[in-house]
Amino acid sequence: MRLLHRLKSSDVQWIQKLANEIWEEYYPKIIGNDQIKYMLDRFYSIESLQNDFDREILFYSILDPIKKGGFLSIEKIDQQSLFIHKFYIHQDCRNTGLGSKVFQELILDIFPKTKEIRLKVNRFNVDSINFYFKNGFKIESFGDFEIGNGYVMNDYIMLWRRN
Repeated sequence: MRLLHRLKSSDVQWIQKLANEIWEEYYPKIIGNDQIKYMLDRFYSIESLQNDFDREILFYSILDPIKKGGFLSIEKIDQQSLFIHKFYIHQDCRNTGLGSKVFQELILDIFPKTKEIRLKVNRFNVDSINFYFKNGFKIESFGDFEIGNGYVMNDYIMLWRRN
């Protein structure tokens, strides 16, 4: 059974709704409600999501849009490199092994020629950092990225390489 299902630009409202649900449940302990609202407005507006599709960023639902397992978005940097922009698992599906299964499907079935994957993760998001470690990522570097309105993303840049 496939876990990942390609989304279309007509799915931006679904993505926006699920992002709001996940972020408002998960991120208050990490970045606070004001920054969550700012980031959701900035990165998950219909216009911003549509712009991602226009830039050929690929979106996938996890499980399916009805079961709401989560979603991810990926940018193909070149034939062998990907950047994961978004990888979110709904609270009902966390700590079940679903995320690792999704990652395996991604590297084995959808992008089998990929040699490396990068992503950014908040340095205080311990659960996600541990998930990425468990799936073979290493911290490559870190940075503080200004995103406007006085907010900064304090992120690790993590790297996965195929052995």
